[in-house]
Amino acid sequence: MSVKLSCISSSIFTRYPQLIVRRLLSTNIAAPIPGSEFFNREREIAAFKEIFSHTPQLTIVSGPVNSGKTSLLLKIFQEISEHQPILHLDLRERSFASVNEFQSVLSEEMPSWLEKVEKQAREGFGLKLPTSKETEKKVPIERLNSLFQSVSQHLPNHSRLLGKRTPVLFIDEASRLNSLLRDPEGHEALVNMFQWFVKSAKQSHQFHVVLASSDSFFPLWVTKFVGSSRSKCYVIGDLSRDESKKFWEEKIVVKLNRPDIEKPPFESAYSVCGGNMFLLSHYIKDYLIAEGKFEPKNFFLVRQERTRLVRAIWKDLGQIGALTSQDSKPEWSKDQLYQMMELLVKSPDGFLEYENLCVTMTQKVVDSFIHYKILHLRSSKEFAWDIPNAPIERAIVTAETPSAIEAMRQLLNESSQNVINPRYQQVTKIS
Repeated sequence: MSVKLSCISSSIFTRYPQLIVRRLLSTNIAAPIPGSEFFNREREIAAFKEIFSHTPQLTIVSGPVNSGKTSLLLKIFQEISEHQPILHLDLRERSFASVNEFQSVLSEEMPSWLEKVEKQAREGFGLKLPTSKETEKKVPIERLNSLFQSVSQHLPNHSRLLGKRTPVLFIDEASRLNSLLRDPEGHEALVNMFQWFVKSAKQSHQFHVVLASSDSFFPLWVTKFVGSSRSKCYVIGDLSRDESKKFWEEKIVVKLNRPDIEKPPFESAYSVCGGNMFLLSHYIKDYLIAEGKFEPKNFFLVRQERTRLVRAIWKDLGQIGALTSQDSKPEWSKDQLYQMMELLVKSPDGFLEYENLCVTMTQKVVDSFIHYKILHLRSSKEFAWDIPNAPIERAIVTAETPSAIEAMRQLLNESSQNVINPRYQQVTKIS
């Protein structure tokens, strides 16, 4: 087996052998959270293993921040990697702001993945990535397209690796692909890349494409490039109420070695953390720091969410949306924001139907709430056990975090004659 990497000379490898090690390890899958902390995800693991053992598709995995999407996928890929070549690109760890930089990232990572694909196919297929001489006169968009074409040409056809041996390209925090739009060639590069994903997965069946992001607008953003029928979105929710209580009792409260402090009730923690394991773990820390004299309204995330909502009232959010363009502005009015908060706080199930809210406030306003992470969009229900009454056939919106509901409730309970000062984040009475 020989893989020609003529863009990097053998003399460089001789002088800097660590480059070989990094290159060969580039497809290693990062370790998920320890098994003892991996709680009640058996249904999701079984379902995704089934998905990845069938015909390739363009898969989007979405869900609330810290709901465990990445850990779940890493655990699955770690278990199936013996038979399925996995390339894990974590965009949290890679910085790029141009097509040229992105092309360099892919050129670094692709060879070791394709080595594994070749090994899995049990035969050589003459992999040859574009060389520096072939690409030095090309503009960045052409170099990126050449890379896509070369990878496709040298992958085996689907009949040799279909099923439980199909390769997987996993891009984590994929919403950061939006940074390519800073480059004048960025939009064309994204169009070409998504077309390559669709062709490689759905048409040629060469490999699975998995894009994960906690930005709930990301699935809608992707449809602008591939259409609504060429990708499948799965939403990973937090734990259900019963699972959360079990996690609280078996993993959190048992570690409270303070006989002088009364154990915090589950309902108090659940009111601001929901079934988010990350938040439940932090709630107990705040509780201990306060020596047990702690109320849910004082949870650190409630304070942060309140500040975000105050800034939203005054449209002083800055460009915080990962998929918000430079010229995008908040589309809501102050009255619409209060109206949305009231509807959500009064909802007995903690969600609103996306279509109904769009009718009430227009799609432009609702999408702006999602862009700026005031609302979280869930387009499907397959793995969202934390909202049992959510409709199967319709998209819903929730608060960005459970703590945001408490923050909304606080703001709504204040007098309508109060003015919130955006500079000092305090409430001042009008005399």
